[in-house]
Amino acid sequence: MTRLNRTWLMPSARARWAAWRANCEWSYDDENRLSRVTVTNAWKTEFVYDGLGRRRVRAEYLWFNVAPAGLKGFRIC
Repeated sequence: MTRLNRTWLMPSARARWAAWRANCEWSYDDENRLSRVTVTNAWKTEFVYDGLGRRRVRAEYLWFNVAPAGLKGFRIC
């Protein structure tokens, strides 16, 4: 896993990063696996894992106005 070194970000980039993180939510399942990433009023990605903990499905959604527009991308990993 790569770690972002914030000291190299320009001041405007730091502000954009902070604003993005403020609107972002990560959800984890009981096995501490990432199950959903949501950016408020922008997009959502959901992950489904098999019994061995391997990611099998990645579903991506986009929001238009306030309601989710539905499944825009569906990828089986």
